[in-house]
Amino acid sequence: MSFKIENLGFGEAHISDFKVSGVEYTLIIMEIISKGDSSVVLPENYKLGLSRFFEVSFDTKNNLNSNTLFARHPTNNHNQMIGIMYEVERLINEHYNAVSPSGYILLAADERLNRVYKRYINRFVTQNGFTMTDRLDPNGRGYVIHT
Repeated sequence: MSFKIENLGFGEAHISDFKVSGVEYTLIIMEIISKGDSSVVLPENYKLGLSRFFEVSFDTKNNLNSNTLFARHPTNNHNQMIGIMYEVERLINEHYNAVSPSGYILLAADERLNRVYKRYINRFVTQNGFTMTDRLDPNGRGYVIHT
């Protein structure tokens, strides 16, 4: 697995870097120990699976280093977004094949990214025979993929 694993004392962070159109990105797949660890507001009666759950996030290395999280890269266009999502999907598949968790949690940073997530997550879920819970808070941009 092409991930660096860091034990943070409250779950593992699985970290992988990738590059699209000359821009470096970092994907972080963070282990969720309890519902409160997630940036997605899970329903009161929601139960995480018996196996491990992870929250997926990614950003440019520049945003992470300068603490300007999720600031949109000025040159991102449609083709670059497709390349980014291809890499994210590839890394999630690689992670799933190595770790076999019960699921993944994702939160789109804004409405534009939410539209992209919706298409990719629907396809990912359908291709792999998984299920999904969507429209979770905050702002209806949260997703849970059940593997």
